[in-house]
Amino acid sequence: DVVQTPPEILVSPENPVKLTCSHNSSRFDMIQWYQKSPSSTAIKLIGYVRFNSPTIEDSFTGHFSITGDGSKESVLHFVKLSLGEDTGVYYCTAKRRRENYLFLCDDLAPWGQGATKEIRGPVVEVLPPSEAELCKKKKKDNVTLLCVAKNFYPDHVYVSWEIDNDVKREKTKDVPIEKDGNYIISSRLRVPKKDWKSGKKFTCINCKNNNNKRRILQ
Repeated sequence: DVVQTPPEILVSPENPVKLTCSHNSSRFDMIQWYQKSPSSTAIKLIGYVRFNSPTIEDSFTGHFSITGDGSKESVLHFVKLSLGEDTGVYYCTAKRRRENYLFLCDDLAPWGQGATKEIRGPVVEVLPPSEAELCKKKKKDNVTLLCVAKNFYPDHVYVSWEIDNDVKREKTKDVPIEKDGNYIISSRLRVPKKDWKSGKKFTCINCKNNNNKRRILQ
């Protein structure tokens, strides 16, 4: 179980504020902290601690700090309290973070607070090169494959590509964007036209919360 305390807190700006999140699972090595403000449907990642190494997202640097050990307990400190910006609901999750040569993905434990929105994996589609692109004769004879993952929540989805089971792009720089309360991410892969016409297998991999979705074009 993941436990977050206190369940509610009401303070004035001059008072120190901190939230604690703990779990009792030996499988997890990371605790993440999220913020949801009343004016937005988005749940934003504040930062996380993996074992005893904390990381704060750039947009929250100087505003929050995180201490503790991701394998058991973490504390979210409000360094600079602002009633307007900091009013909202805060969540924590505990997870195991795994990294390998291909992609990054996570095992997600239940939210520390009752989440107000369902966590959903992406719907993935891979589109082949257009007929117009295939018919063009260019100096650089490349074509474009497009991978689209949509309708997922929250925004922690990463994309990688394989060609015939070999890594082409390990983890793309593409980032999700919010659309109608959910998220969408797209990634393009440029390949030689001869590779496309040779019948090679092109795989788009989307990784979210230990739910790796693969879509293949051949």
